[in-house]
Formats: sequence, structure tokens, C-alpha cells
Amino acid sequence: MTWIDEREPVEHECPQPLRARVDVFAVGGMVFTPAERWETVTEVDSTPVAAVVVVVVRTDRAVWRFWPSDKLPYLPSWEARTDPGARVIVDEGPSRIAVEVVQRNGQGHVLLTAMRGRGVGWVIQDYPDALSSEQVTVESRAKARSEIRRRARAHGKRLGLPFEPGTRANR
Repeated sequence: MTWIDEREPVEHECPQPLRARVDVFAVGGMVFTPAERWETVTEVDSTPVAAVVVVVVRTDRAVWRFWPSDKLPYLPSWEARTDPGARVIVDEGPSRIAVEVVQRNGQGHVLLTAMRGRGVGWVIQDYPDALSSEQVTVESRAKARSEIRRRARAHGKRLGLPFEPGTRANR
């Protein structure tokens, strides 16, 4: 039996694997192919072949065919810095505000959210990296909106992506 003491510092955290399902690949992302090299995705096509769906991934070096559920090391275009259309935007709804990195094809990755909490105001959940999260509570929607925008600008600067202050609903 092992005793775990929360007061002891953790030596390291294992990073999350880069593996992603082939059916979420997008143009501009980078995949580590079976040829054991990183290649940039130029086209993704999911076509049924004889009642079976096969994903055809064209890269800058080859054409690959995979099952949609296959998992390969993959970096989205905004993380690989290959998508010139990637940007940080605010997606605002009646009871939720989210900041996302949106790629040219419309796929997004959530960086932080704010939701109305019961009796506590607005709860902001920030994900500065894949291994940690930070939670902050503010009393009003206006304060949540200004805190979200401040943090969104910081995320955009850290990632080297432009921040668009408009919301997704306005586009």
C-alpha cells in the first residue's frame, strides 16, 4: 500500500499524448505519419467505400488512408503555427462566455470559459496549458466579460495569434 501526501510536491506531470482521431484532422495541421516523419495536411476526405468509411489524408509528401477511429500524433494548425487564418475569438451566449482558438475551417479549441454559477456570480475557468486549470469567481456578467477579454488577449499574445474582440455570434 502506498501513502500519498498532498503536501509533497509532485516531481513531474506526464504530458497529454498528442494522439488524435483521424476524423478530426484539418487542413494545415501536422501529423506524424507511418513513414515516421511530420507532414502537413493539405486535404482531408471522408468517403464511403463499399459501405465502409475511409478517411483519405493528403499531405505535402504523400496520400494516406486510415479508419476514422485510428489515432496518430497530430498537432492542429494553430498549435503548429501553420494556419494563417487561426485567431482567438470570444463566443458569447446568454449564460456562457467562451474564448476559443478558431482555425480557418471553423474548428475550435476552448481556452477559457465563464458560466453563471448558482448564488456565486460568474465562474471563470481558465486552461493556460493542457495540464492545469485556474478558477476565478466574479460577481457580475460585466466583470466576467472584461476579465475574459483580458485573459483572451494574454492567451493570444502567448500563442502568437491575433485576438478579435467581436463574438462568434456577430460573424
